[in-house]
Amino acid sequence: MKVQVLGSAAAEGVPGYFCECPICIEARENKGKNLRRRTSYLLDDDTLIDCGPDFARQRDEFHVQTLKLKRIIFTHAHKDHLDIYPFLIRQKRYSVVHTSLTIIADTAPLERIRKETGCTFEEMFLREKHIAPGDTVQDEDLTVYAVRAAHPIETTPLNYFLTRNGKTVLFQNDSGWWSDETWKMAAEYDKKADMVILESTTAFGRPDFDAHHLGANATLRFRDRLLELGIIRDNAVCIVNHFSHHGDPRHERLEKFFLPHNIIPAYDGMVAEI
Repeated sequence: MKVQVLGSAAAEGVPGYFCECPICIEARENKGKNLRRRTSYLLDDDTLIDCGPDFARQRDEFHVQTLKLKRIIFTHAHKDHLDIYPFLIRQKRYSVVHTSLTIIADTAPLERIRKETGCTFEEMFLREKHIAPGDTVQDEDLTVYAVRAAHPIETTPLNYFLTRNGKTVLFQNDSGWWSDETWKMAAEYDKKADMVILESTTAFGRPDFDAHHLGANATLRFRDRLLELGIIRDNAVCIVNHFSHHGDPRHERLEKFFLPHNIIPAYDGMVAEI
């Protein structure tokens, strides 16, 4: 399995649109790995995990071949992870579209797409597969298992285990410390993760924060808990992502903190394989 990080930022992006903080000013001036689009992933060329407001730029810079896409899996309904416009313009009057996309998500993302486009899924050449915590959805050769994330509940937030060809990736971003129920559901899942994408939104700004998001110290505790419960393999590839400018996500600082703990800080365009 191959995962490409299309975006590594939280809702504001780095730099923020008009932000005057030192982190955003430095990112504008120095660019490189400190330029971060909103978080999204490409799995094996055929699966998007989230599709936010930066997708057009991500598609072009990282050569995402949209004709190969078969599905989009949404973690939750927040606008930095779900941009409505790409679906609105899939209608016949705007685009030439022959291939349907499958949307896999819980209730809130599906309802946002319907309500804000004012269209049926059929009119946008979309199929829907509803998934809720504890559900397993099979879509061709991809197995999707969902657990409840610790994030604002009205967005029906999910974290996912994605399995293909005997390999499993856990996507954990946009979640604070899991509830006891979620830890139990993840530990009881019969596939240990070979790779985990952790989150550290508040990073060094609030390093011990663990409600709705995680800080840098909380990310380490979360990874260690995954290992303790056998949710990820001892040799799992561990990546950290979803950074806010408020957490000072300068790449060199992230590497200095996380690499000694065998956690790799993500950057836009990064590719990891298992």
